[in-house]
Amino acid sequence: LIEDLGMLLPKPDSKIKRRFGMYECPVCSNVKKFRTSHVKDGGTTKCQNCKSVKHGMTNHRLYNTWSAERDRCNNPNNYVYCHYGARGITVAEEFSSFPVWLEYVESLPNSHRENYTLDRINNDEGYKRGNLRWADQSTQLCNTRRLRANNTSGYRGVYPLKDGRWGCSIGVGGKTVRLGVYLTALEAAITRDTYVVEHNLEHTLNGVI
Repeated sequence: LIEDLGMLLPKPDSKIKRRFGMYECPVCSNVKKFRTSHVKDGGTTKCQNCKSVKHGMTNHRLYNTWSAERDRCNNPNNYVYCHYGARGITVAEEFSSFPVWLEYVESLPNSHRENYTLDRINNDEGYKRGNLRWADQSTQLCNTRRLRANNTSGYRGVYPLKDGRWGCSIGVGGKTVRLGVYLTALEAAITRDTYVVEHNLEHTLNGVI
């Protein structure tokens, strides 16, 4: 967006105003007036001089994925907005265009691999170049920000024992690796985070090292 033109009538005989802005055409680089909603939904990809067209890709297998990620970041009424937009997770401006987003995500490894879906590498950062990947479900479950509902320690992989000490374990390759017993939950959490780092695992850290 070069300049926000505010609310304007699309046509002289229109009754409802729409927001317009000045945008740079990605093809010829000329700055032209576009209806903001058409740019953001990826519908307009070229200026009139370049034969402005609709992308016609709403039936693409990834269109709903793109639409859903934008909605949970931008729509306060989305039921998971609290985990995305409300905590600062955004979609890169360039990915407001579906064709641009699609070209990038399909260039990533495993984009057409069965049972692989799009995932953010760092859950504290948004949908942008360098932070997206295709991953299977087990990898994504390891890379989750939220703790399980039955977690009582406040740390991933740390659980209380009957003698008052704390156990520590981690799931790797479908198997549970026991990492020891500690006097405090914090000591156990440090051990788990250290194991993740030393073994270059995809698991979300507790953030204690």
